[in-house]
Amino acid sequence: MLIIYADGIGSNVPGFTDGQSILYKVAERLLELDPKSRAIRVQWPASMATVGGKYSWKDASGIGCADVNRILHENPDEEVILLGYSGGCRVVHEWMEYNSDKLSRIAAVGLMSDPYRPRDRKQAELLETSGWGICGEKTGPIPERTFWTAVQADVITDATDDSILRTAADASSVMPGQFLGELRNHVKGGDLQLAWQLGVFQANPLKWLLSLGIRLHEARIDIQGYLNGRHTDDYIKPYAGGASLATRLANSIDWHINHK
Repeated sequence: MLIIYADGIGSNVPGFTDGQSILYKVAERLLELDPKSRAIRVQWPASMATVGGKYSWKDASGIGCADVNRILHENPDEEVILLGYSGGCRVVHEWMEYNSDKLSRIAAVGLMSDPYRPRDRKQAELLETSGWGICGEKTGPIPERTFWTAVQADVITDATDDSILRTAADASSVMPGQFLGELRNHVKGGDLQLAWQLGVFQANPLKWLLSLGIRLHEARIDIQGYLNGRHTDDYIKPYAGGASLATRLANSIDWHINHK
């Protein structure tokens, strides 16, 4: 089994090692469960909105998708487990969308803190999430063999429906670059995640403005939680006195592969 993993934003910086990787904890557990497996890291710029490098998230993801194809081409006879963490989940989602002819090689997909996590997808026995991915919801073309894990209130994967941070997530797809132009296109296309709020504002501007302070306060809490490890350390430390979420995700993938 070949494990292909796309790490998060910033993981391309010089000196970044598997020991620093949140996602590699999943790969490491899978390697432990099946010592014959191999793990290969996707080489992609891992940047968005000037964080991690000069590329927009969209362009960086395209480079990552090409590298997934390179890895598959160089290893033509192996079944594959695809893993993604945070910003790297976009590489996994877009590769699946653009390569439907290769999906038969994918034994399972594991997504950790997916910014596109559907609201009803997470591992069993975890605390209930109240929202969904900050960039929207993508079940993907093979949901029957795709597995998600999410820390409750990790805003990247569990943002509330009216989180102001969703607007920033829409914009981050192209930053740096044509930020204003892309924002305009989102609004014209009606797919800006918070565009529906414009209708709320037009219908009842007082109500919208009165709730703005609450949502700004929630955004501050979300950002503080992000900075305090909700998006990172909480995935690799013991959960509820047992195995970490990273280990649980690997165990779920391994169980699926061995019982399909």
